[in-house]
Amino acid sequence: MQWLAIVPMLGGDNFTEWKNAINFVLLVMDHDYCIREECPLAPVAVGDNDTTFPQRQATYEKEKARWERADRVALMMMNIKINPAIRGALPKDPKKC
Repeated sequence: MQWLAIVPMLGGDNFTEWKNAINFVLLVMDHDYCIREECPLAPVAVGDNDTTFPQRQATYEKEKARWERADRVALMMMNIKINPAIRGALPKDPKKC
């Protein structure tokens, strides 16, 4: 929570400052993954004897979990630092891959 102290409350006239602070805090906390990368795509088996599919599926599941957690953290942080009068612009639930 200490990092949130540097993020100003978004009030309408300070979006650039707020956005830069949010991005910095997410970077430092290593939760900027969902901002930098698209949600990972599920692998597709290539033929009946695709021996690499289980490994690619396991990698996908790890990346998906990482992306979804980063998205939850980012959304929660933004909600905390937005004036309640304008908070309705953000989705209520995090995205699912």
